[in-house]
Amino acid sequence: MITIWMFMLSVGVSLGQYFGQGGESLADQQIQRIALPLPNTARAQNEFVRNLHIGNTLPVQQVFPAQPRLQPLLVNQFNLPQTFEIQPQVFQSPQVAFPQFLPQPPLVQSSPPLPAQSPLNLCGHSSALVHATYKSRGYHFSWCRTQATFSWDQGNSYCSGLGRDFRLVSIESKDIDDFITDIIDRHPVKFFWTGGNKRGYGVWRWLSGSLVTYNKWSHTGGKGQPQPDNREGNEDCLAVMKNFYNDGIKWHDIACYHDKPVICETSVLLSPYSNF
Repeated sequence: MITIWMFMLSVGVSLGQYFGQGGESLADQQIQRIALPLPNTARAQNEFVRNLHIGNTLPVQQVFPAQPRLQPLLVNQFNLPQTFEIQPQVFQSPQVAFPQFLPQPPLVQSSPPLPAQSPLNLCGHSSALVHATYKSRGYHFSWCRTQATFSWDQGNSYCSGLGRDFRLVSIESKDIDDFITDIIDRHPVKFFWTGGNKRGYGVWRWLSGSLVTYNKWSHTGGKGQPQPDNREGNEDCLAVMKNFYNDGIKWHDIACYHDKPVICETSVLLSPYSNF
């Protein structure tokens, strides 16, 4: 017995020497065995960690201030509808109304119709002295130069005042009568004085002194009687009238005081529209 007890006592002492050195705990001995030299930065961190240990308590945990939790927004907080219908948006370009331009026919400027061409020349320049020529004679139309009208005597003075041996026209043949008729038909005049008269003779003569042998007296007049009828008792001058009594362009005896335009003629050959 004593031998067994002594054996166990020796074993316990050996185990105490093995597991305990200088009163240190087993955990301290293990730390000392595995401890290695550390660099300065690691040693500083280790010291910081050790400083956080207080006795055998757990490491102190840093406490951060609690962050407020975000609360979800309620849909109805802004009075929005519970359901949303997404309507597809169709983008259309703005419609611009442009004026419609319809093709227009070419603009034709209207102009007064030109008189039909004829062998005779019409007015031409208002200052012209001769407006037409026929059979080596020159003719002047007073209405082409002035709107004035004349009695038979005034008309004769107007013609002589033109110079170049102008005087009231004589119609001594059918061809000259056709020429004069063509003039009256194309010009806007209703009548004009000629050089025919019966003053002092009682018979019809031209200013040249020759008798009126060719004639174109009208079949009617103011009293419906053939011309000459001397209706006023002093119708001593011969005028040509254009359809005045619906009788065409015919001759009438007229009292010499009536005012009318005149046709003057000259035997001095001048070119048409001449001022000389």
